[in-house]
Amino acid sequence: MMAELLTFGEAVQHAGVSRQRLNRAIHSGRLAAERGGGPGKPTRIRFEDLRAWCASEGLSLPVEANVRLERAERSMPAQGLPPAPPPVRSAPKASVLQRLQAMQAEGLSLQAIANRLNAEGVPTLSGKGRWQKGTIGNLLAQG
Repeated sequence: MMAELLTFGEAVQHAGVSRQRLNRAIHSGRLAAERGGGPGKPTRIRFEDLRAWCASEGLSLPVEANVRLERAERSMPAQGLPPAPPPVRSAPKASVLQRLQAMQAEGLSLQAIANRLNAEGVPTLSGKGRWQKGTIGNLLAQG
């Protein structure tokens, strides 16, 4: 069975990290990739390699291929179908801050807090993206 290859953009999306972070991992050799070499020849990353890199970075593992397909189908506008459900709203900032402070009091690092929130599917304050340790640090500094 042939390994699933992802484009660089797909790998960024599935890992939930910035393009710069993924690019640094490739350049440093921590993430194997087939370099594209220009327009029309995109960089390709094996799904298994991306999964291993995510685990080594303490990130939630990327979603499986069949789940990605379902997400793509839901995000595509379709005529005659009911609209997609509204996005998940986050809890009020005060309750999120209270939870962050409690996890910090348990001795968890900022990255461990972000990993736990992402693993539990807790939406960010904006309702978009994933929890990042910098965001958590900023929130705790404000609180």
